[in-house]
Amino acid sequence: MGKFYQDWDIEIINYDMYSLQGLDLRGPALTQPDYIAYLGAAQTFGRYCHEPFPTLLGQQLQLGTLNLASGGKGPQYYLQNPAALELINQAKLAVVQVMSGRSISNSVFESTRGGRSGLRRSNGKKTTANVIFYELVSGRDERGLDPTFLQQLLAETRHNYVTAMVELLEKIHVPTVLLWFSVRSPAYQEIYPPLWPRRINRWLEQMSQGKLGLWRRRNETRVEQFLGDFPHLVNQAMVDQLKPHSDCYVEYVGQSGLPQPLKTYGGQSLAPNIYYPSPQMHRDVYAKLLPAVQTLLS
Repeated sequence: MGKFYQDWDIEIINYDMYSLQGLDLRGPALTQPDYIAYLGAAQTFGRYCHEPFPTLLGQQLQLGTLNLASGGKGPQYYLQNPAALELINQAKLAVVQVMSGRSISNSVFESTRGGRSGLRRSNGKKTTANVIFYELVSGRDERGLDPTFLQQLLAETRHNYVTAMVELLEKIHVPTVLLWFSVRSPAYQEIYPPLWPRRINRWLEQMSQGKLGLWRRRNETRVEQFLGDFPHLVNQAMVDQLKPHSDCYVEYVGQSGLPQPLKTYGGQSLAPNIYYPSPQMHRDVYAKLLPAVQTLLS
C-alpha cells in the first residue's frame, strides 16, 4: 500500500520500496535478524521525510527496521494479514501507532482492506470513509440529519476501533510501545454542525442534482471538525482503554516544521506539506521514543 506514495512522490523523494513475504514496504530493507517492527499509517511510513523516526531509531540502536506502515492503514489491516503478524512477532519489539478511527468498519461502511477505502454497505459500491462521513455530516445522506443516528454511529465506530486495536495488541507477543503521533492531544471533542445549514444543503443538492450546495467536499471543514485531526475520532477515553494492553505509552503532540517546503529533484517548488509530519517532527518523536525503546530492549 506504500507504493502509491512512491508513484505520487517520485519527483520529490525515493522511499526505497522493497518486497518482503508479499508485502510492499518502505526501506531501508530488512537485512538482519534483530529488528524493530513499526505499525501505523502515513505518519509512521514517513511521507515527505528522508529519515522517518523508524529509520533514526534503527541507526541509533544498530537494529534492523521493519516499517510496515502506509497511508490509511488501520488495525484491521494487520489483523487480516498473517504475514505481517508473523514478521511482527519475530521482532525484538513493536512500535504501534494509534491509527485513525475512520479506518474501521461500522454499520454504514465496510473497510475491505483494513484502511479508509471500502464499500458502502447500503449498495456494496466502492467508497471511502471520508465520503461516508461527509455525506452524513453535510446532510447529503438524510440519516445524518438525525443527531441520534450520528451519535450512535460514532459510538459504534469507536467501540469497533478499540476492540480491533486491543485484539491487535494482544496478538503481538513481543514488547510493544503504543505511540500517539499527532498535531493534537487525545483530549478531542467532536463538533456537531448546526442542523439547519445541513437541511438547506441537502435541499440545494437535491434540487440541482448535486451541482449546488453550501459547501463542497474538497474544502469542507465540518467533516474535519467532526472527525478531528489524525488519528480521526480517537479521544482520550479510547487511548486510556488501549494503554493497559501495551508495555509503554509515548505521546507526541506538535507541528514543528510545518508547513514543510517541497521541491522536486529538479528544483521546482511545489505546494508545501501542511498535513504529514515534517522531518523535524520525526526527529522529535525519535527523541521521545528512544529512552522508552531502550528500556524495553534492556
